[in-house]
Amino acid sequence: MNITNAVRILKSKKIDFEVIEYKEEQTFSDGMEILNYIKEDPKQIFKTIVLTNKKNYFVVMVGIAEEINLKKCAKEFGEKSLELLPLANLTTVTGYIRGGCSPIGMKKSFKTIVDIDALAYDYIYFSAGRIGMQIKMNPNDLSKVINVEFKNIKR
Repeated sequence: MNITNAVRILKSKKIDFEVIEYKEEQTFSDGMEILNYIKEDPKQIFKTIVLTNKKNYFVVMVGIAEEINLKKCAKEFGEKSLELLPLANLTTVTGYIRGGCSPIGMKKSFKTIVDIDALAYDYIYFSAGRIGMQIKMNPNDLSKVINVEFKNIKR
């Protein structure tokens, strides 16, 4: 198994999780392609999105088939407005690349909101910090690792 920052952190905190590795043919995949490897309900597979207000950064996680509502996100973070972080800035801000961005192990700790739908499942999947690697874990355990809240943030 490859070791990423996310995996290292989860191991150090003794969090129960599993790593699912698969061979990704491309340098980037949209989240829906992960369904080819993980035969689960797409509502259990989450993507990580970084937002900004031009001064600060915020992280959201939503099901791979869902879209975030920027107005809801801004309200939940207590901001007037938020926009998607330009992809050109993703690695500089997070340390991760597109398609391999994990909410765990970023360069800095950012306030994170996970869509409330995650709590309907015993476990969810999200990037382990590398393309071709997913973490499977209980969504409630995220709060043991990162500053997270569960809110309705999708369209």
